[in-house]
Amino acid sequence: MSTMHAPATPEKRLVQDSQGIWRLTDSESAPEPVPDTADRESPWRYRAACLDAPLELFFPSRNINNPETYDAALKICSTCPVKKQCLDFALEVETSDSDRNGVFGGLRPQERKDLARYRRSVRPQ
Repeated sequence: MSTMHAPATPEKRLVQDSQGIWRLTDSESAPEPVPDTADRESPWRYRAACLDAPLELFFPSRNINNPETYDAALKICSTCPVKKQCLDFALEVETSDSDRNGVFGGLRPQERKDLARYRRSVRPQ
């Protein structure tokens, strides 16, 4: 008796296209990542520890209010040389709570919300 197996689902990755736009794509059609360099002119994203990590670790579809859901992503972030740039990017582009998803710069969405609120409260008028 034979057993039927479901086809493997391609892993999703965040990649930057030739126009500089970041897109979610499956790993089979994703271009090769830019080599890791210390070149100051390279975008910080190319040096991120998460460059080749599965996107689902950082943007889970389930249990998003459970702090443990983000543990694997936070472990990767803890080793990242561009964590500050990543966090600054997220805080810049997140203009509302509905924009705040996933892990960026080593912080969960609620932690970034709290940090953004704090920064606004101490900003000189």
